[in-house]
Amino acid sequence: MIQPLGKGARLRPGDVALVYSWTTPGVVARLVRQDKGQWLAQYDWAGATKEGPVDHAEPVVSGVAPLGFVGFPKFGRVSLGLVVALTEHQGWLRTASGHVEIHERRKLVPLGLPRPEWRVGDSVQAFSWVGGFQAGKVTRVLEPGLRYAVELAEGKPEQSFFFAGLVEKL
Repeated sequence: MIQPLGKGARLRPGDVALVYSWTTPGVVARLVRQDKGQWLAQYDWAGATKEGPVDHAEPVVSGVAPLGFVGFPKFGRVSLGLVVALTEHQGWLRTASGHVEIHERRKLVPLGLPRPEWRVGDSVQAFSWVGGFQAGKVTRVLEPGLRYAVELAEGKPEQSFFFAGLVEKL
């Protein structure tokens, strides 16, 4: 797949970006600093925040567009996918499991750009690989600007979510 790079965007430390490296797929991360022309970024890796160099970084795309993150129907819920190709009627999405699935474009839901910060008490839709998006409330800030504890249902234990897996609404 060939995709043009974001045009004219200047990234700064603290910005949210779509990043890629040979050891990670395209993920949403927070940029830390540039070191010898290469960005260091903080991203979610297996439920923990990892900081490391990335080979490419560009601003997150909004809307239903190539390299944009969208919601799509799966098993009666809304799941998360990265648009890798798009036609007038269909979208090819890389899912959370790493597979590519084809979905009707009209069923794709644009996800808002990741918020820079969440506060205790904020209502969110939290994404998990198994359950898709579920409504919840932020209960604690675990790593400011990066990771949050979210209660998904009354009486259930809170769970940790990286900021890229939280949206305001679907």
